[in-house]
Amino acid sequence: MMVAMVLLGPVSAYAQTPDLFNKLAVAEDLSEQERLVKKVSLTENALNQAVARVEKIETDLNALTFAENSKETTSRQAFLADMESHKNFYNQKLETLSQIGSLSDVNTLIQEIIDYRETVYSPATKSALEFLLVFSYSPTALETANNRLSKISEDLTKLTRLNLIEREEFSALISEAETKLTGAERLQAISRAKLLGEEFIEEIIENTTSTEEIIIEETLNETELMLDVTTSTEIIDSTPSIEELVPEESPELSLETLNALGPLDLAQMSLDLIKDVYSTFMEAGDRIKTILGIVDPIEEATEPEDAAQ
Repeated sequence: MMVAMVLLGPVSAYAQTPDLFNKLAVAEDLSEQERLVKKVSLTENALNQAVARVEKIETDLNALTFAENSKETTSRQAFLADMESHKNFYNQKLETLSQIGSLSDVNTLIQEIIDYRETVYSPATKSALEFLLVFSYSPTALETANNRLSKISEDLTKLTRLNLIEREEFSALISEAETKLTGAERLQAISRAKLLGEEFIEEIIENTTSTEEIIIEETLNETELMLDVTTSTEIIDSTPSIEELVPEESPELSLETLNALGPLDLAQMSLDLIKDVYSTFMEAGDRIKTILGIVDPIEEATEPEDAAQ
């Protein structure tokens, strides 16, 4: 089944209206000189936006840390070279635009930009963004979830030492979260391997436990799991449980199944697992509140009214 590809958080940082240069229209009731000035201004603004987006991608590529002479470093350098080329193209068009004296010349320039974006810029940038999402965003989300799990585990240990809870009551939840995060990590490893054209996917699968296989299979079958991510990478749970989404019959996790998915599909599966872990975190938090007798302020405020009824 198809895996939902909803990466609103990271994508929005690079988003640009696809037909931005196709919408540089000016009012027909203006004089020719006014129309020229207006269209030059609109084109200049669009080119400056294009340059800014390329520079954003450059900044994020440079922020990644890889081992020297690694495949990742080589790929990043290639993408950075592409970005420099795109930036040079747009800056050259800005220079040309400053010397243009007729509407027909502006329209010719705009068409050259559109053709370049469709044939050169878009394919290259799609690959660069795929690289960024796989090597930057997905690992960051995983790290955030692992840190959250560590904090919850530490809190459980402290509360146990104070004889306020029995840690064993939370063993199943902690184990479930650990298994899902391990599955997410393996999916990211496969995603990175496929993106770099490496051949160790079989090894990753062989090292996957039966429990992790089940978790990954379930994620593979989730058809409408949506991911809503804030700028701080905090993941908000608002989706049905896995049990509600997974069909009764799940296909086996196999090399053929994973090879049929692209790097972004696998990265999304990983993010789906990470997102689902947050429901486990919430359940653990609710249990702790119940055991400690902590009442939510909102619930407490409504109790008198409820009691009166």
